[in-house]
Amino acid sequence: MDPISLAIIILCFSVLIIYLKTKKYDSPPGITMIVLVAATIFLKLYFKGYASNIFNARNFLSSGLIVMGATLFICILLVLLRKNRFRPGYALTLLPLYIFFGFLQQLFFQYIFLESAYSATGLFWPSIIISALFYILFHLGHGFDTKFKISLFLLDIFWGYYYLTYHNLFWLVISHGVGATAYYVLIIKKDMIKTRLSKNITRLMPKY
Repeated sequence: MDPISLAIIILCFSVLIIYLKTKKYDSPPGITMIVLVAATIFLKLYFKGYASNIFNARNFLSSGLIVMGATLFICILLVLLRKNRFRPGYALTLLPLYIFFGFLQQLFFQYIFLESAYSATGLFWPSIIISALFYILFHLGHGFDTKFKISLFLLDIFWGYYYLTYHNLFWLVISHGVGATAYYVLIIKKDMIKTRLSKNITRLMPKY
């Protein structure tokens, strides 16, 4: 078994344990969690032989059509299930925020964890399923219902298959940002800008 990938997996589960018990990122446990995430990134970047490319120019456009087509389908479903009126200003404010969160999450869950699980086991589908379960564990305790968690699990299986097949993280970041924005704009009543950011930052946000 690849020792570097195994070490990264252990660090990732350590991050999970701390994350589930941490309420503030600027607390000692939160800082420890950030340091551990940085350690996983360092290991991946330093031992380049254990990491596949996260950008594949040969299939960039064709793979983009696949993942964005799936994202468009999800957005159409959310429009049909919508509980809120569409607020363009809110959506445009939320989108860059969730593209940023999407980058952080896809980097951690796909590039760091999934790729390490695949390197450690050499098993394609089991690695994807384990990664999807790992992704769901990070969403415990956030008030999400069972249907949403199942949807996230299936979505991350798709993302995992896409990443190991095409190695284009860029499109997964866009998919994550667009899908999350559509979900929180159309389905969730709570203002995610105020939930995610401090009062000092939200005062600078445009009205919507």
